[in-house]
Amino acid sequence: MVRANFMIETGGLSGALSLGTTALEVMVGGLRLKGRRFVGIYNNSDVVIYYGWVKDITTSTGFPIQPTEKVMIETNDRVKIYLIAGSSSNDVRIFEAG
Repeated sequence: MVRANFMIETGGLSGALSLGTTALEVMVGGLRLKGRRFVGIYNNSDVVIYYGWVKDITTSTGFPIQPTEKVMIETNDRVKIYLIAGSSSNDVRIFEAG
């Protein structure tokens, strides 16, 4: 596991997604957190999910996140990150922090 050292300066938001075979953008609510610096993704399902930076991500082109694995991404509020799975109704937890 890779550990990242980072400091949250302005707070954050967390939420859950029901992820399926249609790509979803990583954000809590309807907009990316203004001033976000980090995104966290936790795969709370029993299938591999995938992330990437293009809306037409597929399970063949995305980067895998194994069940119960988490990924931390240093980013900003202009970058779009997408998730997809090979089946429906997968529980994914996300957070955005600034």
